[in-house]
Amino acid sequence: MPAKKNSLFCESFLFESLRRREKVIKLCLHRCFFHHILRLSLISPLRRRQQE
Repeated sequence: MPAKKNSLFCESFLFESLRRREKVIKLCLHRCFFHHILRLSLISPLRRRQQE
């Protein structure tokens, strides 16, 4: 019985850490994406001005 409980605990722990990692990855992706959009929105008007 304790062994089964232990394995369940390990599984839930792994699952939790995976979910946390997923959250962190999503956060990083969102930040990178946001940063990329900000840079694009800042750079593109400058480029347009240079082209005119």
